[in-house]
Amino acid sequence: MLVHLSIRNLAVVEAVDVKFHCGFHVLTGETGAGKSIIIDALGLIAGGRGSADLIRYGCERAEMEASFDLPPAHSVWTTLADFGISASPEEMLIIRREISSQGKSTARINGQLVNLSMLREVGEQLINLHGQHEHGTLLRPERHLGLLDAYGADTIRPVKAKYQDTYSAYAKVDKEYNELRNTSQQALQMLDLYRFQIEEIAAAGLKAGEDELLLEEKNKLSHSEKMMDSVSMAYDLLYGSQGLEAIAKALAKLNDVAGFDQRGIGPC
Repeated sequence: MLVHLSIRNLAVVEAVDVKFHCGFHVLTGETGAGKSIIIDALGLIAGGRGSADLIRYGCERAEMEASFDLPPAHSVWTTLADFGISASPEEMLIIRREISSQGKSTARINGQLVNLSMLREVGEQLINLHGQHEHGTLLRPERHLGLLDAYGADTIRPVKAKYQDTYSAYAKVDKEYNELRNTSQQALQMLDLYRFQIEEIAAAGLKAGEDELLLEEKNKLSHSEKMMDSVSMAYDLLYGSQGLEAIAKALAKLNDVAGFDQRGIGPC
């Protein structure tokens, strides 16, 4: 229940504080007395859009603050907990909204900053404005179940609580089952992978020291063109007619080849 509304510098209102009590209230007054401003303030508290045009002339900001006394079973406490807002049913719920002359708006619930969408979701559970084109939550299907639960709270609440406990237990078991099933499937997949890798290794016919032999072969093949040139030049020198000097040059070329193929040609 709304118990107090404070308005500062909104439209033509400089300052007003309204206290509410349990029961039906009627706001009366002449045209221009400010009745609609109180409704506008409640709309802003509930998350309605605000602008700098709403600020009283010559003022820097408009401020509105509303206090609510709510039962512990009210749905808003769950919403606040989901938003991470600290609130206790044993205390008043206080919503404060400010609009600056730059058009910026800030909102706080129990002193904690919230954005406009969060304020609107909370406000819709506290204030329902009805006008020619305003029906609030009545036209929102996602709110209908909550209204029905609230209407039959004494009968529905125990059954709903039992259902929620049962569903939570089911969800926990279902999660554990899925985790076990996924773990089992992953184990089978890994087993197939390991089996495939073992078969590939066995088919490769690997031998001890094969890494070194492959590296040597790679080194030889990567320098094959240079080795071929050196051997060809050594051959030409040995079978030419340049005498001992040619033999020395041929040995030097063959030593170059030996650097790339230790097993094929020993050091000269």
